[in-house]
Order: sequence, then structure tokens, then C-alpha cells
Amino acid sequence: MNFTKLMLINTFNIIVLSLTFSTPVVAQRKNLIFQSTFESKADIASWYEQSLFQPWSATIVTDKVRSGKSAIKFDLVRGKDLLNGPRAELGMKAQGNGEFWYGFSNYFPGTYASDPATEIIAQWQAMPDLSRGENWRSPPLGLEIKSDRYKLAIRWASAVVNDASNTAIDYLDLGPVTHNQWNDWVFHIKWGYNSGVIQVWLNGKIIIERIGKPIGYNDLLYPYLKLGIYKWEWNNTKTISTSKERSYYLDDVRVGNNLAKYEDVAPGDVKVLPIEPNTLKVIKNKDDSYTATFTASQTVPSSAFILYIGSDSAGNFRPLVSETKVQLEKNKKYSLLFKLK
Repeated sequence: MNFTKLMLINTFNIIVLSLTFSTPVVAQRKNLIFQSTFESKADIASWYEQSLFQPWSATIVTDKVRSGKSAIKFDLVRGKDLLNGPRAELGMKAQGNGEFWYGFSNYFPGTYASDPATEIIAQWQAMPDLSRGENWRSPPLGLEIKSDRYKLAIRWASAVVNDASNTAIDYLDLGPVTHNQWNDWVFHIKWGYNSGVIQVWLNGKIIIERIGKPIGYNDLLYPYLKLGIYKWEWNNTKTISTSKERSYYLDDVRVGNNLAKYEDVAPGDVKVLPIEPNTLKVIKNKDDSYTATFTASQTVPSSAFILYIGSDSAGNFRPLVSETKVQLEKNKKYSLLFKLK
């Protein structure tokens, strides 16, 4: 089933509404500027930056796959990957626009042991303004792992030439790393060193919504995505790191522009309601039936609809069915009557 939710407020309570229909529709991805699903080695070659220094740094595998037939496995071995730091990463090039959607899925096996020394698995690195005398800095946004927990590092600076001395930082704890399953990430980022947007979804649930707060540097170009592993602590002979090797899997990487939506970049096949956004309205009738009106966003074969009503968000719904089974036509408006099942 596919569903959407909204909240209808009346004088008595809040009613949570969930609408499902019987014919599944897969979201058609639009507004993508980059996609890498690792179905072949050509996917690795499509990345602008390839910081892969050993034969094992990044390999196409078929034993762990989010979708399609294959994925990529990153491997980092302590003491072996020293060129340009202990890293195995793929990166895009610096961007000329300031708002993007990013989606990817990662899988951490049970052997990915807890380590007190931080590593970064996804970073949005910033190109320094070398013409102004600026040097490389820590990324303005990084998804890190420390002691088996996800951390999000957010940095910003308004100075035209900036470094660690005039950069602010926030660290957000995103919870424990989940092993032996695919974890789907979606990031919506609008860069702004005075005011920006970060929205983060993990496995379909929004976990960060940071609106109107600064993110990024005052640079000529905007940050670019890098995925893989960077374990800078291994450069330190006195590191507290307890691990000798880091290995994990990655699949379904997509990047959308400012016009993209969640379903354009989300990993896997995203099922959607074929309804134009913000057109679904539900009213309660005097006989305790409900009328739902909406505009179809796609043409869909004949489908049955069910409306679920609940007094709260605890999932205690009661189903109401529509006696009308309809074939939806794109851009056409519909009005369906729902009664208690």
C-alpha cells in the first residue's frame, strides 16, 4: 500500500488521516544532476575525484546489495592507505549552486567494530578560495562515526578568508550505528553562512530539521559530496584508535538540484501516492462519513481507496472505504466519499 498523512483539526480533537490505494506507483525520479548505483566499474570512473590508493580501496561486489545487482565496498587498512591521508573516497566536483538533495544507502557489517577514534563516511568538502590566500579546511558538513554512534558536524564562517580560528561548529548526535542492514539516508541542504537549511532522513524518518541557521563558508564555490572512509586519526602515532581495518558497503547514490524532492533521491524504489502535493483535503460529514478531494499527479489504473482515521498518532486507526473504484487521470480532480467499513 501507498500512503500520505495530514492532520485535520476540529473543535474536539486532532484526527490523523492516512490514505492508501491498491495500485502501487513508483516515483519517477526527476531533477537529478548525478547518479551512481555501482552496477559496474564504470560507476567508479564516473566520479570526479577518486581517492583510491590500494587495489582493495573500492571494489564492486554482489554479496551485499541495496538495489540492482551490485554495490560498492570500501576497505581501509591501517598503515597501508597513507597517500593523502588514510582514506578511500569518491568525490564530486565543487558546485556552482547552493541547494541540493542527496541520497545514499550504507551497510555496516557486524565486524565494523566500535572505535573511540572518529572517522568520516560522508562529507561535503569546501573548495578554498586559493586566489584569496585561503587554505583547505575541515568540511562544513560531515557525517561521522565515533564509538559506534553517528555524529553530524556542522561548520560555518562568514569571513571572506576563513580558517579554524574564525569558524563555528555544532556537533549533533544522530544515534547508534545499525549493523547488518541497509541504512537509507536523504539530505536536503541549502548552504548559507548566515542562514541555511539542513534536513536529514534516516530510513524514511526525518531526524534533523535545522532551518534558518548558518551552514557553510563564505566561498566562491559551494561544497561537494565525498563518500567513503577517511580515518585521519591513523596518521597519529599516539592515536586512541582500536581498529586495524574499516569496511562497509554503499549503494544508490543520487544527487538532485534545488527542484528535486525526497523521492527523487531516496534509495530503492520509492512508492508514492499519485496526488499533487497540497491538494488532498478531507472533511467530516454530518453522518460521520468523510469526503476526500485531490488532484491526480499521474495516470493510474483502476484502484480502490481506503481512508484510515485515528484520534491520535498512536496508530489506532479505523478504516473507511470508498465505494468508488476509479482510474486516475493526470491533472484531473477527484472527490471520494468514505464510510465506516
